[in-house]
Amino acid sequence: MAFEQKQLQKFTRIFVDTYRSLEKESDRGCVIVAAALTEDLLEQCLKSFFLPPIGKQDTILGVQTSNFSTKIELAYRSGLIRKKIYKLLTFQRKLRNEFAHSFHDEGFSKDSVKSYVENISSLSADMLYAVFEELEEAEKLGIVIPENKEKIAKSLLGSLGYRKTFQLAVSLNIGGLFLIVGEIEPVLPLTE
Repeated sequence: MAFEQKQLQKFTRIFVDTYRSLEKESDRGCVIVAAALTEDLLEQCLKSFFLPPIGKQDTILGVQTSNFSTKIELAYRSGLIRKKIYKLLTFQRKLRNEFAHSFHDEGFSKDSVKSYVENISSLSADMLYAVFEELEEAEKLGIVIPENKEKIAKSLLGSLGYRKTFQLAVSLNIGGLFLIVGEIEPVLPLTE
């Protein structure tokens, strides 16, 4: 039981720190920083799983060949993330690209941005509900937990708006990724 409590405390710290950090950013900054944090954690997951490179240069996870999309794909195909998380991270990547490559910053009011946030929120609904049942910090952040799990995504969008719902969902996902980095069993080399 102590292990579970310790993990919950670690998760809570990462969640709250991430949420508060993203809160200080502009809309564009919030999305781009969240994607950078997520991408970094995915890379850590992959490096924890794969054997180290034989040479000095990592051609799979190195700067030359790896990007957010590739890391998402590698994490899924290696069995490190579920299909639902793969989809969620793909929407997060697309949202990041929308903000990074847009000349005009319309923030979270743009229809395509709202659609990405709705998908991210919907895919995060199970985790949101499970965490809220355990997380006292949610109330301190002004997050009201709906009674019905199926309505959580729409309820959050209605009460928090798109920006805060995005912050909430990605902060929870970053907290989850942070925890699994330390739990990954590395692949073992074949004997010669």
